[in-house]
Order: sequence, then C-alpha cells, then structure tokens
Amino acid sequence: MSKSSRTRAAALVAAGASIAAIALVGVLSAAQPGGGAETRAAVAQPVSLPAGSGQFPASLAPVIERVSPAVVAIRVTGAGSRAVSSAFELPEPFKRFFGDDFARRFGFDFEMRRDGRQPPPVRSGVGSGFFIDGDGHIVTNNHVVEDARKIEVSMTDGRRFEARVVGRDPKTDLALLKVDGGDAFPHVAFGQSSEVKVGDWIVAIGSPFGLGNTATTGIVSARGRDIGSGPYDDFLQIDAPINRGNSGGPSFNLDGEVVGVNTAILSVTGANAGIGFAVPSDLAREVIAQLKSAGKVARGWLGVQVQEVTSDLADGLGLGAPEGALVSQVMEESPASRAGLRQGDVIVAVDGERIETMRELPRLVAGLPADSTAKLSVFRDGSEIAVSVRIGAMPGTPEAGKALADKSQGARFGMTVASLDDEGRGRFGITSRVNGVVVVELDPNGIAAGRGLRRGDVIRKVADSEVRNPKDILDAVEKAAGDGRKSLLMLVHRSGSDRYVALPLGNA
Repeated sequence: MSKSSRTRAAALVAAGASIAAIALVGVLSAAQPGGGAETRAAVAQPVSLPAGSGQFPASLAPVIERVSPAVVAIRVTGAGSRAVSSAFELPEPFKRFFGDDFARRFGFDFEMRRDGRQPPPVRSGVGSGFFIDGDGHIVTNNHVVEDARKIEVSMTDGRRFEARVVGRDPKTDLALLKVDGGDAFPHVAFGQSSEVKVGDWIVAIGSPFGLGNTATTGIVSARGRDIGSGPYDDFLQIDAPINRGNSGGPSFNLDGEVVGVNTAILSVTGANAGIGFAVPSDLAREVIAQLKSAGKVARGWLGVQVQEVTSDLADGLGLGAPEGALVSQVMEESPASRAGLRQGDVIVAVDGERIETMRELPRLVAGLPADSTAKLSVFRDGSEIAVSVRIGAMPGTPEAGKALADKSQGARFGMTVASLDDEGRGRFGITSRVNGVVVVELDPNGIAAGRGLRRGDVIRKVADSEVRNPKDILDAVEKAAGDGRKSLLMLVHRSGSDRYVALPLGNA
C-alpha cells in the first residue's frame, strides 16, 4: 500500500469510521411473480414460537433444514477477472478516495490492463442462488453471471445442472437463471421486507469461499442504507456473517421466507467484519417478475438530473425544510421537458407520496409504468404547484451503444457506451460537471480494454469534437476513416482527470 493510501485509510480509522472498503458479495432474492401462492404451498409450515414470547428459538435447525435444499452453489467460468473478483467490486467513489494502490492491495483491481496481444486467462468464480419455483428458475446476482461462458449449479443433494440466463438487470444486480430437470425443484418464497424491523433475527445461507451450503445468523442492524452502488440503493444492513461466494445467497426470517439478498460487505480485508447489506425482497420480487416474463426490466423515466436539497439550498430556495429533489438539468425532448419542468424546480412529491431525500425520486419514477400519468408536486417561486407528466420508458442506453461492438458498424473496439443520465452518474460516481458518454461494458479481448479503457470511463471528446451521444463516436469513426487516419483520438475522463487515448482504426 502506498504512503498516501495508508494515510487516507488511517484518517478514516482516526475519525472513528469503520468504512475501509465496500465489497459486493451478492444481491440475491427469490421471487414468485405470480404472487407467491404456489411457492408458499410448496414449503413446510413456519416454525411455531410461543405466542408473545419474543424468544429466539432453542434451535434454528428446523428452519435451516427446510429451506437449505432450495439454496444452490453457483460456479461460473469466464474470460478475464470479472468472474472471480466482481463479487468484491468497490463503488467508484470509494475507488477514487482510496486510490488504485489500495484497491489492488486488497484484490479490487479487476479491470485488468492488457496490451491486446495476449488473450486473457480463463478464470472461474463462485456465488450462490436459490430456486423460486419448481420449474427450475434460480435467482442470483447479475455480477456473478454477466461475463460467464458456462454456469454450473450444485444442489445440496449432490445434483448438478448447467444453467442458462433468462434475464439480467445490472441496475439492481439481479439475474434469473433456468435449469432443466425431471422432478420439481425445492423452492422458497419471498417475505415482505417492508415488515422487517431493526433487531429482527436473520438467517443467511450460501456458499462462502465455495465451501458449500453454510448457514449464519444475525440481526437486521439498519434499514434504507445507501452505499453508493446505484440509484436504487435501499439496502437492509445485517450482521449475519457473509463472505466471498455468498453472492446471491438469501437472507431468511424465522418463518423461512426470503426477506433480503446478500449483496455487499463493509470490510478492511475483504472478509466479514459484521456489516453486510442485502437487497430488500420487495424490490427483488418486482425485478424478478419482469425478468421471468420479458427477460428484461422496463422502468419509468422522467428525464431530469437532480441533486440533494441541503439546509443551505432549502433556505436559499425558500423551502421550510430540506426535502425533495432539486432539478439541476432538464433533458431535451424528455417527459419532464414536455411537462414544463424547469431547472431550479424542487420535486417534493409523486402521486401524493412525499420525497424526503433526493434518492427516493429515481426509485419512485422507475416503478411507474411507461405512458402512465403522474401528478408531481413541485416547489417553484415560493409555492407548491401541481404538474402532470406522462412518464416515458427509460431509454435503453446500453443497447443504443451496442453499435460500437457490431462488426457491421465500422469500428469494433469491443466496448459499449451509453449516454450519461442520472442512473449512469449514480452507478459510476460521475459528477454533473462531466459530460460525454460512459463506457458501460468492455470485451476483455477488445482493442479498448487493451488500450487501458475501463468501465465507468467518460469519453468527452473524439478528434477534438464534443461527444454528446454514442452516435457522435460512430460519426467520428467514419470521418476519420474517410480522411485516411490510422487511429481515433479520444479524450477520456476518469476519477477527476482527463487523458488522451488513441484507438487504432486499422483493425476496426
């Protein structure tokens, strides 16, 4: 570890902070899209406790024995490092704070630098998952399987199956798999995470370090945690020990219902330190239902960039209290623009539901159906007004950038880029001062990865021209090729600084 990295880490400890690194270990939840009636009927009755006793049962064996057969170990094989270390990915703000040396020291430098001449090694990784129905659908983390070439699922009875991906949702780090078998598979049901209270007992089951089915216990330590991993952060904090390989493993209540998905740990070394995070089952249920029916998740879209309303901002705006989401930018041709929203507006409620913090707005809007009409309460010029807006469908920005990897489109740099929006800025920790397109996917064998580009990099300029959308890059490629140039010069922003990268056109 460099001297500067040690100094930054020591400063946190001296300040009494326990945060040294956030490591993703799995966001998993079981979902029953049809409401859960069949799932609940397929599992045994909850363990009975004396009415009003409030006592922890003498043994958790009955609960664990009942639900364990539905929990599986997952082994994936893929190129590069993603399959191994994505389970311990640091959010961008933490990477910037601690620096590259600290990240590499604790095994977080998983965007490996290659010169493009040597093929990346084939690596394997482990995770966890669980059956949500008897037909063989399994919920796990997106990061466990997104770069996998082969996915193998192992059950507690020794059976093994090769699984295929039904759908993935990177925004919540959830994925749905499917295996085919003869008999009905044991499965579990979602509980109501909205009913979970701080202090409730929790049982986590998964495959830490690939050891196989392992149960740990603890309590719910906090609710509504935001760890900076994306715009939909709303984690349950738990102290049941979870480690690498628990990715996708469920957290159960004492009735054997899945109430959370083990997704991250707070740790200095990458091993358990008693602070873990789980995606609430209420969110996972909705996502998995859409993955099962359509293979993807459709979300509502407003088309604004927002920021937190601080006490100073509230005072300057004339708000009685710091609440809502301050509109810092309205995107052109967006639902917000068509509805007349303005820069400087404060959105304080959606369909009557008050917005206490800025981060609540993306979650509320994302849950609205496209083409539906929402009633916004907007604070403007000293008073609240009502604004009706027709919600749009969130643009499929990653798909829009797929042209860069399409052989028919000229340059095949092996990267996928997307226009910057609130979701992308939140996901990669990009401030509103930086504009361009963001790299959302990289082929580890591609030219871009070989020249040092990483996920989360922002391409600001191409050949001295400002970049506003993925098409600008395609246009620049065609022009450069027409001018007989052998490479394309890009200005790339990463972690607060810019640098130039030249991508060769000869192999495009």
